[in-house]
Amino acid sequence: MRRVYLAGPDVFLPRPWERGEVLRAICAQYGLEGVFPLDGSEPGDAIPPAAVIAAANEAHIRNCDAVLANLTPFRGASADAGTVYEVGFARGLGRPVVGYSNDARTYEQRCAQGPADGLAVEAFGLAENLMIACGVDALYACTVAEGALWTDLAGVHLAARRIAGLLSGTSAGATG
Repeated sequence: MRRVYLAGPDVFLPRPWERGEVLRAICAQYGLEGVFPLDGSEPGDAIPPAAVIAAANEAHIRNCDAVLANLTPFRGASADAGTVYEVGFARGLGRPVVGYSNDARTYEQRCAQGPADGLAVEAFGLAENLMIACGVDALYACTVAEGALWTDLAGVHLAARRIAGLLSGTSAGATG
């Protein structure tokens, strides 16, 4: 079974281990083994030093065939900075990366809601900053119900299906 690292700010949700189980179950539906950042730890464990967490997550990515990235804007107009690092790290290793965002607005639209400070905002109509949107194999921008930004799983299914297709060499999930 092909292994897929589950990048994203899901580790910050109220019940992250439960979220990991849900994401792993979705991956299994597509013949994939999901690897969650918290794998190897248990609820109630002491939080290790930052460098230990970073090294463990990089090791997870090295030991996976692809990355499924939750690129839903997190604490601002763009994806979680740690997730973006993991996407770049995976791409540097030559791994396929497929992302999803539960915010279908363009990056430009999201930036317009915050302070502009007189700085230009890229206006390419993409779901994320151009280096993220163009750096992944696919990015699904999903419209979700109000209040479901962190619970809707349609994007996870789209991304997992696409990764399964990429890893099997088929066109499965080639379009949203």
